[in-house]
Amino acid sequence: MTTRRLTLLLASLATLASVALPSVARGASPNALQIAIAARNDAEGQASVHEVAVLSSPVSPNANYTSINDVSRVGAREVVKGTATNHLSFTLIALSTQRVVYVKASAVALENFLLGLTPGPAARDANRWLAVYSSAGTYPTLAASTTISSDFALNLYVSGTARVVGRGVVAGVPVEVLHLVSAATTHTPALDETLDVTLGAHPLPVREIASGSGVTLNVTWTHWGESVNLKAQKPFATFR
Repeated sequence: MTTRRLTLLLASLATLASVALPSVARGASPNALQIAIAARNDAEGQASVHEVAVLSSPVSPNANYTSINDVSRVGAREVVKGTATNHLSFTLIALSTQRVVYVKASAVALENFLLGLTPGPAARDANRWLAVYSSAGTYPTLAASTTISSDFALNLYVSGTARVVGRGVVAGVPVEVLHLVSAATTHTPALDETLDVTLGAHPLPVREIASGSGVTLNVTWTHWGESVNLKAQKPFATFR
């Protein structure tokens, strides 16, 4: 999920040595950061989006996974699959208006990333629909970025120094290419980022490629405004 994307990114980066990233202060474009912020703000106001995120690291196999998400104003459906070696996989359906998240996940995901279950319960509940309600301690993390506004507010990085580096075409869409570099903070690593946004007065993000400490995150956004099918599931177990 999108929150998992951010959490896994930061967790994997924390285990790796930091690397120096190039500065783009020289020749920085005054309006580039404003364009990036406008794209994020415009994205937050959309009805829905289809999002594909690929996180990869040649150093840590636990940092490799693909997340395919359909995110709307009222919830999201997210499917995450890790590499064969880390056995990470789960499907999540979040219904924000009902304040419930349904999760069907591998034992590894239930134990290490989602619910913090011990090995026995994780094996028992693996690959079954589980309902996590807002009163459960794990709910805030699971639901943190499962609406389109919270997804982009939390997970699209638009801080630091930015400049416009040119124009191009991504998936048939003409884009303006922005290059951003942000310094490390106490909560996030230093990131070197390329952000492609649509042209015009109201840009939308099309692709983000962010890297730091040997980990690369590649995200694409398409199918803006399409209907997202979100249905409640019959749970095997309930967490409140």
